[in-house]
Amino acid sequence: MKINKNSSNIIYLFSLEFFVRLIGFAATTYLARVLGTSGFGVINLGLAILGYALLFGNSGLTLLGTRKIAANSANPGELVSSILSSRFFLSIIILIISFLLAYFFITSVETENIVLIYLIYLIPFAFLLEWFFQGIQKMGVITVGRIIGMSAYLIFLIIFVKSEKDTVLTAVGWVIGGAVNSFILWLFFKKAGYTAKMKFKNFNFIPVVRESISLSIASIIAGLAVSFPIIYLGLVSTTSNIGIYSAAFKIIILFLTFDRVFNALFFPKIINCINNYPEKLEEIFNSILKIIAAFSLSVGLIEIIGGRFIITLVFGKLFVDSIIIFQLLTGYFTFTLINSVFSFTLIGMNKENIYTIGLTIGAIIFVLFSIVLYNYFSVPGVAFALALFEISTLIYMSSKLKRFIKIKISRNLFIPIAGTYIILLPILLFIKIALIFKLILILVICIPVIFILAGFNIEELKFLKRVLL
Repeated sequence: MKINKNSSNIIYLFSLEFFVRLIGFAATTYLARVLGTSGFGVINLGLAILGYALLFGNSGLTLLGTRKIAANSANPGELVSSILSSRFFLSIIILIISFLLAYFFITSVETENIVLIYLIYLIPFAFLLEWFFQGIQKMGVITVGRIIGMSAYLIFLIIFVKSEKDTVLTAVGWVIGGAVNSFILWLFFKKAGYTAKMKFKNFNFIPVVRESISLSIASIIAGLAVSFPIIYLGLVSTTSNIGIYSAAFKIIILFLTFDRVFNALFFPKIINCINNYPEKLEEIFNSILKIIAAFSLSVGLIEIIGGRFIITLVFGKLFVDSIIIFQLLTGYFTFTLINSVFSFTLIGMNKENIYTIGLTIGAIIFVLFSIVLYNYFSVPGVAFALALFEISTLIYMSSKLKRFIKIKISRNLFIPIAGTYIILLPILLFIKIALIFKLILILVICIPVIFILAGFNIEELKFLKRVLL
């Protein structure tokens, strides 16, 4: 029995993607232990501000470029030149605005310097060609660039960052790693025989940005929501609290590698079904929903029970306050995976406006609850609000998607969620046994129960076999 080519590629890319995130996670762990909660909080504040700048500095241009390249653009070199010129020009504008905002609103000189250096990353980011290689389906090239760039960043940290006094050098290393990544992809681009150059004459910046802006609304909203906790904590709390929150969130990001592989596995199936077998969409959708819901709840249960061990193992006892935040953020992890089933189905049906509206509603609820819950529960309240963001988006998308296909929400979603969080989790928390025995209990009894509650049966097993083999 052989694994098919598509699945082999997905497994290969998943392994490389996990390795990339592992390098980044090693850098994160090193910094957390060297810089402490306060220094770690400062660099994550800088990265959050940079994340906002990158969202607006990109403005959907890479998504536009990927779509056109994938559609076999007649002149890829001309397209790359146009996208690069637009991104560079837009990045310069965003860089200047960000510099001014940081200068006037950040009171700490050290924090301001760190943020300003991080913002310089906008320049190498403008020349990053990941979108091009994604369009021609050379994902391995993208991963190689990330591995080399992230390795350069990690090596720089190990050599130059030895204590909290070296916090500013962390930002320098990030910019260097980004520049290395961009340079590597340019080498691959040139080696493949493509050419591109910056445009300064007859450059139609406004039309290009206008064409791309509608594609970026959803990603901007999602990006703003994810980065909001750190920005908000930077305004109302301490850098130490930012570090405590960031430590928990970094581990969640590592687990979200599963979201990438599920998208690669199931998104093509949904698209193919919508285009060729629309009468089977309901069956395929509900099968995927069962699989992902059961898997995400199972992993989430392990994360909650093993939260203390994971946090102290990775970051040390200094970050013990991150444990409850990590456990609350497992709700964000779980519902992010479940939401993917709804989002890529809506996108495949050309109903991305529903997805965008759902994100907007979720973001508004998230911001309001973040402010309210922080006043009562401090940082854990913000973590819980992020889970509410995904839950609110899910409720809206599911209510709209039910107009087009029959969704077994109660059977495939509500019952396993209730069974996991109302029955299984309290029992596991109540039982006073060693962690290893709790994990064995989860693997042997709880996970099978979750899959049964989700309605997983022989048909889903056959579906998985068709996808993977």
